[in-house]
Amino acid sequence: GRAGAVLLVVEIALSVALLNGAVTMARAFESYIDEVPALPKNQVLTAQLGRVPSNELRQRIAIAAAELPGVAAAGAGQQLPRLYPPPRPTAVEPLGNEERHAAQPAPSHAVANGYLEAIGARPIAGRLLTATDFIAGAAPVAVVNEPFARRFLGGRNAIGRRIRIEQSRADRPEEPWREIVGVVPDLGMSVGDPALAGGFYFPVRDETLYYLAIRTTADPQTLVAPLRAAVANVDPNLQIEEIRSLEDAGREERVFLSGVALALTAMGGMALMLSIVGIYALLSFMVTRRTREIGIRIALGATSRQVLRAVTGGALIYLAIGGILGSGLGLILVQMRSVILISIPAPGVWMPATIFVTLAIAGGVACWLPARRAVAIRPSEALSAD
Repeated sequence: GRAGAVLLVVEIALSVALLNGAVTMARAFESYIDEVPALPKNQVLTAQLGRVPSNELRQRIAIAAAELPGVAAAGAGQQLPRLYPPPRPTAVEPLGNEERHAAQPAPSHAVANGYLEAIGARPIAGRLLTATDFIAGAAPVAVVNEPFARRFLGGRNAIGRRIRIEQSRADRPEEPWREIVGVVPDLGMSVGDPALAGGFYFPVRDETLYYLAIRTTADPQTLVAPLRAAVANVDPNLQIEEIRSLEDAGREERVFLSGVALALTAMGGMALMLSIVGIYALLSFMVTRRTREIGIRIALGATSRQVLRAVTGGALIYLAIGGILGSGLGLILVQMRSVILISIPAPGVWMPATIFVTLAIAGGVACWLPARRAVAIRPSEALSAD
């Protein structure tokens, strides 16, 4: 009856919406495992510093790490590559008659001296950050990556242009304009969403940095014990945690997110399958109950097309309504992806369309099987049935 039809529409809509969201997250989580070509492979050791009380102490730790045998470069930063930083509205200062564009979201990393060298950054244009950029009173500068230059500057020369992080709250001090002094490859600043791959690095002198990156010429694991000893010599009370290679940094989070995506995809697929089974069961039950009616229709001259329309018409309408509602709800859920603290790309229209087409094909098969049985009913058998 009507209650069953409503429940069927709701089931189809929810299963389609869940499958849309699950596939979107699965695609994003896969990119967290993908390799970042520009990053050094198995050559970077990372550690979590915790809260370093002063810039001077942070510099001493980085210097002590850089002096270890086999270390090519060392530096601290607020984030590690492939660990998604929240994007902040960033504006580019127009030149001459250029049109001023509204600020767009871009991730940024606050770094200390030596950090870019430690993660294997090589300047494509301009230079990297130098020690003079970290001196108090130095002009504000920034180093952008290639995706930033393409997105914000249209691939034009970025050296000498100025960018600024726009504050969303009036009670916060205004950020300075920063001159772009260098362009580096994409070093995994923001994985997941290609639209947020473009970002920049800027020097800090008085902010707390949480991660230490050390590029080595040997196996990074051989430096674990010497690094602990070097940090203890700087400050015995300072604790460093999660010492691991850059390849392993965040691996547990990526594995967990991949498992969640797989589970959600499986749940969405099962829900969609149950919806199809529900359509099949509903039509089979309806054909059984209407056996005598169908037989009379055929005896009075009803064609196969008319019988098929009478049997499947309602189910196909439920299927279409549920699919449309589910696709719309799925798009709404995907647009709310920003509440998740990871970068998830916009799926576009192809994914909801693919799921809708899959639903239509599977639902059509589920409708066709009972309808085929209805068309095959003989009037003599139908009239003698209970």
